[in-house]
Amino acid sequence: MLKNPQNPALLQEAQRYTEDFAAIKGIFEGLYIATPDTYVLTHTSQGAIGITTRSGDSLEEFQNTILAEPELTNLGIMKSPGTGSMILSMYYPIFDGRTCIGFVGAGVYASHLTDELLGLNTQAGTYSFQDEAGVRQLVAYKYLADRNWVFMVHDNAAEVYEKVAEGRTTTAILCAAVSSSCCCCPARPSSIKSAPL
Repeated sequence: MLKNPQNPALLQEAQRYTEDFAAIKGIFEGLYIATPDTYVLTHTSQGAIGITTRSGDSLEEFQNTILAEPELTNLGIMKSPGTGSMILSMYYPIFDGRTCIGFVGAGVYASHLTDELLGLNTQAGTYSFQDEAGVRQLVAYKYLADRNWVFMVHDNAAEVYEKVAEGRTTTAILCAAVSSSCCCCPARPSSIKSAPL
């Protein structure tokens, strides 16, 4: 269909497929197919068909980044301008040889993603390494064999431990304040200790 976007029979079939696929999965706020110029050919919302979503510098940047290679781009979670729902915005360009002939765009409800992740056994492994600047990094990961996914979270070790230390200090201060201001308890020295990480 992307090779011949003027063909009404192909457009009708692609529109039916877009709607059917979105209905079966039940996770899409929106699902569509568009040309490299961001002209929408099919969409789960009929009113969006025929609009161009980008122009000028925005279009040029989109073509030079998201449509530059045949790989999935995940722009993260954002508020949908159409419905106001929190969605995961994703794009996948379609190539004919080395030429991008269009792309599939999807808005996946963030709440559905959260439900999926909470339903998984995500007991994770951990890994620590030094990056090229010599900064210690922490990685927590889980391989999900049934989906062939690796779910991974990565952060600067100092920042992770700083947050833990801040939480421990705040808890210690609150406990000490409550202990010293409690009128029904006999005064006693604080026994709060901080264990090393």
